[in-house]
Amino acid sequence: MLNAAAGRSFDAADALGVGERILNLKRALNIRLGYTSQGERLPRLLRQSLPQDGTEGFVPDETLLLSEYYQARDWDRATGRPSKRKLESLGLGEMAADLWAG
Repeated sequence: MLNAAAGRSFDAADALGVGERILNLKRALNIRLGYTSQGERLPRLLRQSLPQDGTEGFVPDETLLLSEYYQARDWDRATGRPSKRKLESLGLGEMAADLWAG
């Protein structure tokens, strides 16, 4: 359907690349608008012990999970900004220069 709508040929890798670009652009725009990572939390369901399916009494380490997520995304943990390298690799060099100026 995407190929028919766009008039070009997308494969799964192309679609994943577009999704990554969109996610990082959205994140960068939110940072420019004042969003910070300081209040970022995992959904409540992921921060509690569930009563069944072998997870009884287990509460995930939210700090560790967020840290690993930021590392996997190549985002700066202190600021929440996508790295300059990540933005440039996605063709978002102008956004990288703006976010990482100075």
